[in-house]
Amino acid sequence: MTENVRRWVDPISGYRCKACLVEELGHWCGYAEVPPGHPLHGVDRNARMKPPPGWLDRARPLQALSVMDLLLVHDGSVPLGLLLEVHGGVTFAGAHHDDTGWWFGFDCAHAGDLVPGLPRIPGAPQCVYRDIDYVTMECQHLAEQLHQLATRPARA
Repeated sequence: MTENVRRWVDPISGYRCKACLVEELGHWCGYAEVPPGHPLHGVDRNARMKPPPGWLDRARPLQALSVMDLLLVHDGSVPLGLLLEVHGGVTFAGAHHDDTGWWFGFDCAHAGDLVPGLPRIPGAPQCVYRDIDYVTMECQHLAEQLHQLATRPARA
């Protein structure tokens, strides 16, 4: 798979971020890295955990959640994807290609996203192309949330 990559350090969290253009389809993916020692370093995107107090009380747009996330809240623990608000939800956790860090990521190839390499469906609703500026903003928002989860204790 051919990709163009932009890398930077989020100015608030200090975490590394990157945006990758998937050239074959023309859509962007975004990632934020957690450092070794972070409580989510090595954690799968589907892992369940107890959120910090008040974390789930904040208003969130529905497009940041998956249907399964909404259905799977029980016993005080929730899927990691429910804790992190990012475009289309967290779709990746792990080492990323040539990098040894632990990354959390998302993609912009969901319903409602314009993916240039896919055929348009006649009569389908208008889709939106998520450009590098949008992906940069989402990566930084993801990095800041990951940083907050590292500095706020989970409830017992």
